[in-house]
Amino acid sequence: MPGGGSLLQQRVTLIPQPYPTLAEGLPIAELYTDQNIFIADGELVGYLTRLATTPITNVSQGASIVPSFVVTPRG
Repeated sequence: MPGGGSLLQQRVTLIPQPYPTLAEGLPIAELYTDQNIFIADGELVGYLTRLATTPITNVSQGASIVPSFVVTPRG
C-alpha cells in the first residue's frame, strides 16, 4: 500500500437474519448481510451494506446495496 499502510480483514461465516421486504404485506425474508466500514486517519468515512439471498454477497452475484445509517442518541 502507498505510504506503508496496512489492511486487516477477517473472514466470518455469514448467518441469515430476518429483514422486512417491500412486497405487499411487508413479508420477512431471511437474508445474508455483509457490512463494511471504511476508516481513514482513524475516522469513519463510509459504510456499505449488502444483502443477499445466498452467502455470496457480491453485487454481480445478485446482492443488493442498501442504505446504512449511523445512529447516535439525542443529546
